[in-house]
Amino acid sequence: MEPPLGQGDWELSKLAQDLGEQEALSEEFPEIRAALIAAWEAYAEEVGVVLPETSIYN
Repeated sequence: MEPPLGQGDWELSKLAQDLGEQEALSEEFPEIRAALIAAWEAYAEEVGVVLPETSIYN
């Protein structure tokens, strides 16, 4: 998600222990992050996800 709702990049958190998503885990587990991004991209392609050109939160 783009600011102000996110950092503009994919993030990885362990929600079972960190509901507030305060501890970023992307650097510690880059392979998991990459696998999740690939899974999302495959899903988006399969079902035809259409993302908005501009943020709907502006």
